Amino acid sequence: MINKLSAKYKIYIAVAGFFVVSGLLFGYLYSILQRSSETIAARIFEKDKEYKSLQSEQLSYEAGKKDLAELEQLPTKPADLFSQDIRLVKEIKTLEDLAKGSSLTMTFSISGTAAEAKKAPKSIANIYFVPYIMNVTGSYQNIVRFMEQVEYVPFVTHFQEVSMTALEGGEVRGSFVGNFFIKK
Repeated sequence: MINKLSAKYKIYIAVAGFFVVSGLLFGYLYSILQRSSETIAARIFEKDKEYKSLQSEQLSYEAGKKDLAELEQLPTKPADLFSQDIRLVKEIKTLEDLAKGSSLTMTFSISGTAAEAKKAPKSIANIYFVPYIMNVTGSYQNIVRFMEQVEYVPFVTHFQEVSMTALEGGEVRGSFVGNFFIKK
C-alpha cells in the first residue's frame, strides 16, 4: 500500500510521523526535564537563602567587632561590666549612694555569696548571678529618678520584679528584686 502512494503523500506521512514521535518524546522527556529543573531551582533557592543568611551573620559579626573596638576606647570597658567577687560591695555602695542622692532611705539584702552564685541561664561565658532584694522609701518622683539613674550604673544589674506601695504621709516604698551578674 505504501508503494501505491505518491512521493508527496509519503513525505506528508513521514513528516506527520516525525511530529507524532517528537510530540510523544517531548511530552515524556519534558516532564522529566521539568522535574529536574524544579529540583535544581529549589536547591539554588535554598543555597541563595543560606548565602544571604551567612552574609547577614558576617555583617553582624563585623559590626560587633567594630562595636567592641569602640567600647574598648570608653572609660568603662566591656570586661568591667561584670563584677568580680570583691566588687559586689562597691556596687552595693553605688546603689546606696544613688538612693541617698535621690533622698531615699534604702534597705538591701543579698541572698547568697559570689561563691554560691548560680550560672546565668543561656550564658556561654562564665557569668553567674547573685540575687538581691532592695527596698527604697521616699517620694514617688525620687523613686522614679532613682530607677532612671540605676539604668546608667557602670555594671550589669537586672530587676526581675519592681513593685510600688503607698505608705502613710505621702511616701512610697519601691521594692526591687534583681540580680548582680558576676564573672568567675
